[in-house]
Amino acid sequence: MMNVLLCDDSGKQVQVMKKVLLDYQNQKEQIFFHIFSTISSKEALKCIVSNTIDIAILDIEIDDKTGIDIAKAIKNNNKECKIIFLTNYDSFGYLAYEVEASAYILKPLEKTKLYNKLDKIIRDYHNETILKRYGSSRFEMKIKGKITYVYQYDILYIEKKGKNVLIVTDDLIYEYMANLKDIEKELGQECFLRCHNGFIVNINQILSFKRTELYVGNQHICIPVSKANIHKVAAVMEMKIWENIV
Repeated sequence: MMNVLLCDDSGKQVQVMKKVLLDYQNQKEQIFFHIFSTISSKEALKCIVSNTIDIAILDIEIDDKTGIDIAKAIKNNNKECKIIFLTNYDSFGYLAYEVEASAYILKPLEKTKLYNKLDKIIRDYHNETILKRYGSSRFEMKIKGKITYVYQYDILYIEKKGKNVLIVTDDLIYEYMANLKDIEKELGQECFLRCHNGFIVNINQILSFKRTELYVGNQHICIPVSKANIHKVAAVMEMKIWENIV
């Protein structure tokens, strides 16, 4: 779940932004927002004291304090927070650079522009989360006598193919002689799942689950789930969902 702070001195504008965010959430898979709505800088500053804000969508001119002031306070607590400024004016753009704003959008709010910015922010957030979980862990393969590496977070799944295995990413497929059981021991145990006798799947690349099928990667590749592993996969997927909600 991502904490989102909305702050605008217009209650009507805050409600519009909230609806836009909820519409965006409903269009996406596995994106959950906890939205804090405020109409004053005092409320916004109070909110950030007790909550870690992941995305802040701020008007620049609010009351005795500006959106820039609020953004600075947020950055003091969480440097990773992504800031989006909304304003009627275009003369504050240079100030946005002081807080490393992710976007600067003029009113009236265009939903498409905000959605495009959110897509990038959430994609970056997802990548950063995975990097923190995996670190810089690399997986080593010996192909035709040469050592080749691939980052574990890039692996979609690993498939047994006779005496060989296929290491599959969104862009490449690596094939070499190896044993699936030995590979399983080398992988991050929290991030990979044996879903079938012939398949190991990256949990963080799973897009959807249909009892005996998993779908992974940009191309929604179908991976079989054996009957013996259905309950194990279902338990892992349920845990993954709750990680996003709680």
